Formats: sequence, structure tokens, C-alpha cells
Amino acid sequence: MAKIYIDTCTLLDFYRSATNRLDVFDEIEKRSAVIVFTEQTIHEFRRSRVSCLNKLIDEMSKPSLFVATTAIVSTFPEHADLIRLQKEAFNFRKVICNKMKEWLEDEFNDPVHKQIAKLTQGPNLYPTFPDAISRAQTRKLLGNPPVSPDKHTIGDELIWETLLKVCEDDLIIVTNDNTYRDNIAFLKHEYFQKTNHKLLAVTASLNEALKKIGSDSEKIAIAEKEILIKSARYPFPLTLESKCPSCGGELEETGYEGGEGDEAWWVYCLQCGKEHFPSEFEKAQATPPHPGS
Repeated sequence: MAKIYIDTCTLLDFYRSATNRLDVFDEIEKRSAVIVFTEQTIHEFRRSRVSCLNKLIDEMSKPSLFVATTAIVSTFPEHADLIRLQKEAFNFRKVICNKMKEWLEDEFNDPVHKQIAKLTQGPNLYPTFPDAISRAQTRKLLGNPPVSPDKHTIGDELIWETLLKVCEDDLIIVTNDNTYRDNIAFLKHEYFQKTNHKLLAVTASLNEALKKIGSDSEKIAIAEKEILIKSARYPFPLTLESKCPSCGGELEETGYEGGEGDEAWWVYCLQCGKEHFPSEFEKAQATPPHPGS
């Protein structure tokens, strides 16, 4: 049966999920016989989880409620309750931030890392073989894909060389990285030449990869949709004052609240109806005007 390789960014998406979807790991563990990682991938994950957690801590530390303190506002009897609730909310946020800081200090307190560590044991983890680094450096010098975005690193090259050397099955790659997706023909040819097996697909969706081998999961599909809503990658930030990147129309906020306290929100275009899923409206400063606006 084909193997499915999951890249670093896909693993980091578990920190960006709109809801608590750690139970999705149970679905992945059931399919662990077909899922593989490389040693380099796990090194990258362990480094990158730090920045993910620091970002969450920064976001959680920001005040989320503005309370006017003018004399006229303070005459309302509800004003004191509002101030009290604001202080309580701040204290709860502080507790949550301190717990995430504990995850930073001890990665095995981090529930995401703990689950991934369970998945990356034994035959699921492809080690870096002795001459893998020299091969990756040669690939970098030749400019052959996949090429790491940072010209000083060889992460993607090392991962690909490991897959070529160690994987003995047809392969599906789960990644958002364009260096794989834009060079699919080259990679398919090389994979077949080096392994006598097929690179079946490069996809951004783990569930789509599982579907290709008849093992898809509704839970994983739902989690991926929520992650997309929460953290879809856009070439520039959107604000509620922005125009639709597709047609230049006005944007309207929408969202949902689930039955278990989960929620997500995004915007849709009043003109063309297209939905857009920015991750941080409040951080956006300006958006390049749409040519048609």
C-alpha cells in the first residue's frame, strides 16, 4: 500500500485549529501503517512549534475588550460589572498563557508534541542516512527541486533525499509547499527512476491523501476545513475595510458557533459571493487596492 508523507506545516496546523481537534490524532494513529515522517521533518516541527506557541501567547496576552472610563459611562450601574469581568478575563488569559509557557519549557507537556511523538516511532520515522546531507547539498547546488525557501538551508532537499532512499512504496506527499506542487512532473520522474515506485500525488489535504488509498476520515476532513477557516494563507492581509481580492466588491463578516463552544469567522464578498479566510484581521494595516476597485 502507498505511504503518505506529512510535512512540517501540516503538523503545525494542529496549533491553528479553530476547535479542539486533538482527537484527530486517534484517526491518524489508526492509519499509522501508511503514514511516514522524516527525521528532518520532526526537527523542523520541534523548532517551529516554539514560534507557533509564542504567537498564541502574544495573541492571548492582548486586551480583547475596550472599556470606556469617562465619567458619564461610569455612572451606569453595569459599568462596574464590566470592569470586574474584564479583570477576570485578564486573569484567565494569564493562566492560559502561563500553561503554554510551560509547554515551551517542556515539550512533553505540549499535547500536540506528545501526540506527534507517539506517531513518529519505529518504521514511521525515516532516519537521515549517512550521505543524505551531501546529496541534499548537491541538489541545492544543481537547483533541482524541491528547494528550500531559505537559500542557506537544505531542509526540503534533505527530506526528499531521505524519501528517495528509504521509502520502498508508492508515495503521496501532504504539503502546502509550492516547491513540491509546482514541480510535480520533475519529482514524479525522479521518484520512479530512483525507487521504481510512483509518486501518486502532492496534495495540501491529508484527508484527500487518505481518500486516494481508500482510508479517508470524516473527522480529519472537518478538522482540515476548520483549520483552513482559521489560518488560510493569503498573499496579503485582509481587513473589514478591504475590497474583495477576486472582484473588488465589499466584504461582509460572517461565521459560526458550534454546540461545544467552538467558533470561527471569515468574510465573504457581497458582489461575487466568494469567501475569504484571513487569520488575523486586527493585525492588518493596509491592503493593496484591487485593480478593479
